[in-house]
Amino acid sequence: MDPKVQSTVYHSVQVILGDDETVHIWDLEKKTCQQAIEDHCGQWGQITAIKWFPGSTNSDTTFTFGTGWGLVLVYRRSDTMMAYHELSNTRIFSLNEPMESIAIDPVHQ
Repeated sequence: MDPKVQSTVYHSVQVILGDDETVHIWDLEKKTCQQAIEDHCGQWGQITAIKWFPGSTNSDTTFTFGTGWGLVLVYRRSDTMMAYHELSNTRIFSLNEPMESIAIDPVHQ
């Protein structure tokens, strides 16, 4: 069975999330996968939600994603970094409670 896939686009960057517990970051202009972010410790479970935090430039971007095991992770790439790096990894729900969606309060970001 094919894994379920979610996707979101910000400028020319597409982030693809799948049931395979991997995040793929694609450059749509170059049509290449720029980075694959994997759960090497087996703590995420299925990736279930994503939200962009746009930066001041196209390359200064942050995104957050939630997992099937109650985690919220934040990754960021700035003008000086070529790859996305983990900023935060927080369990907000118990192990069997998935993160279903992510909403941003624009006033209190």
